[in-house]
Amino acid sequence: EMIRIRRTNDLGTVRALEARCFVESDRATLRQIERCTWWVATLDGEPVAYAWARVCQTDDTLVYLAKCGVLPKARGQRLQQRLIRARLAWARKQPGRTHAITYTLPHNSPSSNNLIRCGFETYHAAWVGAGCIYWRRAL
Repeated sequence: EMIRIRRTNDLGTVRALEARCFVESDRATLRQIERCTWWVATLDGEPVAYAWARVCQTDDTLVYLAKCGVLPKARGQRLQQRLIRARLAWARKQPGRTHAITYTLPHNSPSSNNLIRCGFETYHAAWVGAGCIYWRRAL
């Protein structure tokens, strides 16, 4: 099985993967997606995972790793970790950026564990309340 991760401008593929990975209430708005850089992972040519990132609007030293979704049939192949690493490599090339940030929900231990494997640590973000675990790592 051949896995390939690439940046993409194919918003249709990103939206289709998001619709298959998340329930409607967990999907991002089109406005959020349009400000991002996207990646798609394919397995033998079929899109099976996606992720996105963007420079933070509130602090231009930060890059925000936004959603990542992996179809159930492609799980267990470290795709989320590979997509995290691809976005970190992109973030390091963004001038003036010093850290990457993201969050997970408390019940999402697989994603939390993948962030830990990629060098993220928890931190308290001043702009949020309870309900999320926030993660940060230096670029």
